[in-house]
Amino acid sequence: MRDLRSRHEVGDFVLDEVMDEDDYPEVDRFEEWDTHLPPPGADSVQNRINDFFARWGAFRNVENAQKSALISMDQLVDLALSVGTRKIATRSSTQRPASANAQKLEEVKVQHAATHWGNVLRSPFSISLPPLPQTGAERAAFKSRVEVSLTEYHRRWLRWESMLVPLKVTLVVIPPAQGKDLDNLVLDVLPAVHKAFRPHIEPWLFAPIPANSADLEADRARAVKRLKSLNSESVTAFQVIELRRSPGDPAAGMLRLVLGLGYGYDHAAQSLWHRTDAKLWDIDLTP
Repeated sequence: MRDLRSRHEVGDFVLDEVMDEDDYPEVDRFEEWDTHLPPPGADSVQNRINDFFARWGAFRNVENAQKSALISMDQLVDLALSVGTRKIATRSSTQRPASANAQKLEEVKVQHAATHWGNVLRSPFSISLPPLPQTGAERAAFKSRVEVSLTEYHRRWLRWESMLVPLKVTLVVIPPAQGKDLDNLVLDVLPAVHKAFRPHIEPWLFAPIPANSADLEADRARAVKRLKSLNSESVTAFQVIELRRSPGDPAAGMLRLVLGLGYGYDHAAQSLWHRTDAKLWDIDLTP
């Protein structure tokens, strides 16, 4: 496997950052389907053909735009998970190195990790959510405010008006100063995601079909019927990442929701945690 190696010089130290050649789907951002077709004429057959290609082009343009944006966020989170492990909270505390040089290097690594997670949190596809509730009585108000935040975000970005790719959700949490149990976080946030974005687990089923295509219509009807037994409007993957608090973090903590590309169009490993583990152990993820 070919490695891409980036060198960062900090004081007397040089950090080598190794990034695997990724297996994310490639999206040509400059490939736009032509939706500007001639106005209807006397030929009804040609009119139907033109209408189909206009609808198909519009569908593919939105699909590619969403796919490209979500892949870019997956790659950003993937990189932060890979090289920013010191910012991720763990149950056991990290023992400080004994020597002064080792402590200085550890501080550089912590700062390096914080920079990558800062890139994730500042991205336009990282949605700011209200701070976590401090008491059970605040939980209902928290869920309501989350719904408002996601709905407002959805309305601002016209490309999200109709989700044409499966959706993955990553919740990045900096807990409050006094700590917080995160067990109910997903239960509180995911319903709001479903209501605002209405992501479908197989949105490609709704791609335009040419007129008088009975077989294709029948295939789609069977597929939609099959999904009725499932929660078809749902995110296909989610994860929660708790980050360590830093001195400058707000007392109430911080909560961000990061959109990603869900199951179906995704890379070989749907879980970014799985990808990170595979990199550490050099595991082949090819199905």
